[in-house]
Amino acid sequence: GSGSANGWLASFHSTAPNYCNGLVTIADDSGTFTDGSGSFNYQNSSSCMWEIIPEEADDVTITFTQFDTEPEKDFVRIYDLDSQELLAEYSGHYNQGNLPAPVTSYSGKMVVMFYTNGNNNFEGWTATYDKNTVGVESFSTGGLKVKTYPNPVTGKLNISLSSETIKSLKIEIQNLSGQTVYHKSATLFESGNFQVYMSNLTRGVYILTIETGNELIRKKITKL
Repeated sequence: GSGSANGWLASFHSTAPNYCNGLVTIADDSGTFTDGSGSFNYQNSSSCMWEIIPEEADDVTITFTQFDTEPEKDFVRIYDLDSQELLAEYSGHYNQGNLPAPVTSYSGKMVVMFYTNGNNNFEGWTATYDKNTVGVESFSTGGLKVKTYPNPVTGKLNISLSSETIKSLKIEIQNLSGQTVYHKSATLFESGNFQVYMSNLTRGVYILTIETGNELIRKKITKL
């Protein structure tokens, strides 16, 4: 009720969520990315995409540290960027003890897409990613570059080829008895990806042969 002084002066600022929108390209070796909603819920009717392309990555793995979307309505889909293969699709409520399983793209390039409908929204998701070289082998001869993964293999063997010129090629896989278990002839226009399903083959060592005219590559493939 008595006395006075100079009083006080305050300032403030606010930070709005950076909601995801459109395409974002990420090229660091590792990092963290999110749907962008921060402490708020994500937006309805979103369509967002992240290209994860670490330099010289043999494979890249994404791991979710938080995940909460409207079940069967709002989806995160993960693709191999080279082959366009759908690697995983997640939707729904996950607690910290039961998060979505990590997903690996063995081409070293990945696309993550986030789609939401027009009703209901939740906390969203956060993920980390890392590049590594486990199970991926690269080799070359002349102008042909070859990448195979994974090796050892239990199911699908991926063969990624690239060349500066157009090449006619033959791909063969034989067992140690000389029997051919896979054969393909193709024309390579700069790059190409091939998948060999080996889940029905017996365990053991196989020989992968890639022939392009005067170029010949042989590589051992182990089937577990």
